[in-house]
Amino acid sequence: MSLPKHLSNVPPNRKAVAPYNFIELPEQVVPAPAPPDHDRYYGDHLTGKIECTLTTASPVYIRCGLSTDDYKAFGDKSCNLDDLDKLSREERNRRSDFFRNPETACPTIPGSSIRGMLRTLVEIISFSKIERVTDSGLVYRAVGDTTSLGDSYRERLLKEEGQMTYSFLMQAGYMQETPQGWRIRPAQKNKIDGTSFSRIEQSIIPSALEPSSKFPNASQVFVEIEPARNRPHRKGELKLHYAKVKQASKEDNSTLQEGVFIKTGWAPRKHMEFVLNLPENDSKTEILIPDEFIQKYREQITQGQEKLLGKNGVLQHNHPVFYLIEEERLTFFGHAMMFRLPYQLSPLDFVPEELKDTSILDFAEAIFGYVRGGKQQTDQSYAGRVFISDAQSENPNSWLSTSTVKPQILGSPKPTTFQHYLVQNSTKKEELQHYAGEPYSNSEGETKTVIRGHKLYWHKGDRTVDQLREGDLSKLTKAKKQYTEIKPVKSGVTFNFQVSFENLNTSELGAILWVLDIAHHEKYRLSLGMGKPLGMGAVKIEHQLYLSDRSKRYTTVFKNENSWETGYSNPVTSDEETNYIAAFENFILQSLGITGSFKELRRIKMLLAMLTWKENLSQAELDERRYMEIERDKNARHIIGRPKPGKDTVNEYADRPVLPTPLQIIGCDDDGDDDNNPNAGNSGGGNSPNPNPRNPRGSDRSSPKQKLKGNIEVQKRGEGRKDSDGRANNPALQRPPKPKR
Repeated sequence: MSLPKHLSNVPPNRKAVAPYNFIELPEQVVPAPAPPDHDRYYGDHLTGKIECTLTTASPVYIRCGLSTDDYKAFGDKSCNLDDLDKLSREERNRRSDFFRNPETACPTIPGSSIRGMLRTLVEIISFSKIERVTDSGLVYRAVGDTTSLGDSYRERLLKEEGQMTYSFLMQAGYMQETPQGWRIRPAQKNKIDGTSFSRIEQSIIPSALEPSSKFPNASQVFVEIEPARNRPHRKGELKLHYAKVKQASKEDNSTLQEGVFIKTGWAPRKHMEFVLNLPENDSKTEILIPDEFIQKYREQITQGQEKLLGKNGVLQHNHPVFYLIEEERLTFFGHAMMFRLPYQLSPLDFVPEELKDTSILDFAEAIFGYVRGGKQQTDQSYAGRVFISDAQSENPNSWLSTSTVKPQILGSPKPTTFQHYLVQNSTKKEELQHYAGEPYSNSEGETKTVIRGHKLYWHKGDRTVDQLREGDLSKLTKAKKQYTEIKPVKSGVTFNFQVSFENLNTSELGAILWVLDIAHHEKYRLSLGMGKPLGMGAVKIEHQLYLSDRSKRYTTVFKNENSWETGYSNPVTSDEETNYIAAFENFILQSLGITGSFKELRRIKMLLAMLTWKENLSQAELDERRYMEIERDKNARHIIGRPKPGKDTVNEYADRPVLPTPLQIIGCDDDGDDDNNPNAGNSGGGNSPNPNPRNPRGSDRSSPKQKLKGNIEVQKRGEGRKDSDGRANNPALQRPPKPKR
C-alpha cells in the first residue's frame, strides 16, 4: 500500500499557517505480539513501576468539575462573557478552578489526562491503527466557492430543466414541533410549475410589513407571482420565479396569492429575499427530521443566525425553512435557500480500510486496552496493563496569576478546513481535495486522498499572562458566549505520579520508555491540558524505572522486620532502559521491513519536529504557529493573502492556502517517499529533528543481539539549514548533548 502523500514543499504564496500540524498516516499497521491473559504473571514478561516527576514548561490548565452542591447552586447558570460579571466571585472561582486534590487543595493532573497523552504518542510511534476519527458527516456551504467543492455543492442543489437551463431542487416548508420530534410541513406548490417559493427584489419590498403572529421571523403578505424567467448562470440559464408584494387584501384583487415573506440575512451583492407559499393543510405530508440532523443543525448555528432568528435558529414551531430531498430522503435544512449541506462522506471514510481493521491488535491496544465499537461475540474488549496515578503537586500556591484569566477564544477543531485536514497534491484552488471527493481505496488515482493523520500542536515557549489573556474585553461585541475564565498553574511547577505496569514484554515496555525518554530531554516537551493552541500545556517528564521480582515478592513475606517484601530493589540503569527501547525500535523496523535508524523514519521525524522545544521563539517562528484570521488588519506584521480593493482587512482563509508538513515548517528536508518503502522517508540521512537524544553521535541504539545497518550520521552540530529569514541552527536540526541521568 502506498498512500497519497502531502505536498513536501508548499510555495510561499500558497502557504497557510496554524498552531497545529499533522503526523502523517502510517503505510501499514504494525501488529503487536499476542498479549498475555490477565489471570497470572508470566515469568518472561515484565512487571514494575515508573516513578515520574512532571514539570510544567509553560502554563497548564485542566478544569475541575463542579461538586454536586455547587452544581445544584449555580451549575445551570449561563457563563458567557455577558454573564460572567454577574456571577459572584465564589461562583467564578469555582467554575475556573484547576483540577484539585480535595484533601490537600493542591493542583492535580488527572491520571486519565496523562494516560491519554501517552497513548496518543504510543499510537504514533508504534504505527498503530487510526480509529478515533469522527464518523459524523460535516456540513458545508460553498455558494461562491471556485474550487471543485463549489461545483459539487451547486450540482446538488440544481435540476436540469432543459438544454443549459436549470431550476433549484430545494423546497420550502415550515418547522413543526410534535411529540414525536421535529418535522417539516411542505409549503403548497404553485399550480403552474410546482415550485413552493418565489424570489423578490429587495428594492420593492415595502418598509412597513407587520411581523406575523403565526410564523416566526416572517410577515404574511399578498403577492403577485410573475411567470418564471431565466437569469444567467455559470452553467447556462437559471429558471426563477419572482414575486411582487401588493398592499392589498386578496378580496381587493383575486389574482393575488397569500404568502409568507422572510429575510435570510445579509450577504455580499445580495439583492433578493423570499416569499414562501402557505403550508400544506395535510399533516400526512410532513417530513420527519432525524435527531442527528437536529443536533448537527444546532452545532452549525452562527452568531449572525442567532441575531437574525434567535438562539434556536429555525427550531421554532411554524418557522419557515428550506430543505433538500435526495434519493427520497431528507438531506438537510436551513433558514436560507443556499443552506449548508452535509458531506456524503465523513472524515472516517478518508481513512484507508487497512488502517482501521479491528482484526489487527496494535501496540496501543495491547498496552492500554480497548473496547470494540458495537456488540461483538468475540474480541469485545481487553483490559490494559498500564495504570497511571494522578499527578500530585505539593505546592498550593502554584498559580500563574492571583486572579482568574480570560484567555483568547479557542473554538472546537474545524475539520471542514479541508485544505489543512486532507492530504493535498496540488495547491491550485480548483484542484484541492475535499470531503466531496473520492477517498483512497488501495488503488491508483491522482484524485484520491486521505486525512492528514494525528493532529498535534506546536510549542510556543513559556507564556505570560498577557500573552494568554484576551485584549480589552469591554470593546468586544462578537462571540461573547465563547469566552471563559481559567486559573492555570505557572511554569516550573512539579507534579509526581507513577506508571504501574504488569506482564509487558520488552518491546511494549520499550514503547513507553521511548516516549518518556523523549519527554525528559531538554530539546523536547510533551503537551496536555487545555489551551495548547495558545502555547499552554508544555511539560517535561523525568522518570526512574523499577522492575518487580514477582517470585521474590510472593515467596518472601517480609523484607525486614519493619516492611513487607515488594519485590523491588535498585532502579533499572540507563543502559538497561536503552536495551528495552532498542527492542521496541527493532521490532517496528523489522515489521516494516526497514533497515536503518528508527528516528529517521519520515513519520517519526514529523513527530520529533512537533515536540521540539525552544524557550524563546522569534517573531517569525511565532507567526508560523498562529491561527489565520477572517478579518486580519491589512497592515499587520504578517498576513496571508491580499486585501480586496477598498478593504482594510484580509480574509486569510479566502484563497484556501494549504498547510505544509511539519518538516517544511522547521526547514528539514522532506523528500517524500522512498522508492522501496514509503515509511522510510529520507532514511539515508539529511537534516533530521534530533534522531537520537540519548546518542548524540548518531550511532544506532541496538540490542546486543542485533545491530542495524545503514544509519548515516546527519549534519554536524550547529550546521542546521537556514530558514527564509536567515535564521540558522534550528534546535530541531541540531545534535543535543547527552542528558544527565
